Amino acid sequence: IGPECGQVLCCQHAGNGFQDVIDGVKIYSADSWVLIIPGHDNPMFRIIGEAKDEKVLRESIEHYQGLLQKWILEA
Repeated sequence: IGPECGQVLCCQHAGNGFQDVIDGVKIYSADSWVLIIPGHDNPMFRIIGEAKDEKVLRESIEHYQGLLQKWILEA
């Protein structure tokens, strides 16, 4: 993730739980985690995650997908 996107994700979502920035930006919450991975040689992101149930996972992924789309459109 570009430095700007990664920094914004970390700063804006610091209260959501522990974050890991080794492979991208991994954000943990009480019942899920989401990992946002930048493409190495193409302009895309992968968003993967795990949650206690499919609805929570879908909501988490859609939330971060929406944030990325918004930032890309504003750039």
